[in-house]
Amino acid sequence: MSDQVIEFPNIKLVVITNQSMLSASLVVFLTKYFVIHTVDDDIKKAERLIDEVKPQHIIYCLDAKSEKAQKSLIELLRAGYLNTSIFAVDLSSEVQDKLVMYGVKGVLDGAMKPEHMVKAVRRLCDGEIWLDRKSTTRLIKMLPQVHQHFNSGRDVNLIKKLSSREFEIVKVCSQMLGATNKEIAKRLFINESSLRNYLSGIYSTLMLKNRHELFLFLMRNKDQFDFSK
Repeated sequence: MSDQVIEFPNIKLVVITNQSMLSASLVVFLTKYFVIHTVDDDIKKAERLIDEVKPQHIIYCLDAKSEKAQKSLIELLRAGYLNTSIFAVDLSSEVQDKLVMYGVKGVLDGAMKPEHMVKAVRRLCDGEIWLDRKSTTRLIKMLPQVHQHFNSGRDVNLIKKLSSREFEIVKVCSQMLGATNKEIAKRLFINESSLRNYLSGIYSTLMLKNRHELFLFLMRNKDQFDFSK
């Protein structure tokens, strides 16, 4: 553990790592700001640590370019550990899109500035997503395929249960895919605390767990919102 003061002592992270210099550097850096627990690339061991620690976020710091690492990450996501992001360098857009569709909440680029890395991790811990604008745009363009494979009458019935105010908020969220809570709250003329309260009720109604699941829900149901009104 670093001798420096931890700036966010109430935020716990689990970093699934290997012995590479890049992953070791990430752990050393994040230890200055957060409470870090590390585990090697044994997914079962990682799941046990996550269940024990109950971190706000998980950072998968293995080579996401390899099929073996992708398989283990997808296994982790399918097991329900969706508060997970990837730490990678030069990850292709195809791999990013594939992993986001499986449930990854964000991509942390090894070339990010240190202050941006801390900001990204904070937002991920708050239930937001962290993707660059190009990635968000690509995913929005994939909506026809997403709708074809995932949309169902169940989603439509859940949407009908939203109150008029909740529907308005979800509508704005759908228009602003990838935006921060602060940006959405500003658009709605409410504060972030009120938005979080609304989102909590929306998650419950739509049977979702967090902002990332709402993001995927909106991607596959974007046609349910009439933007002309």
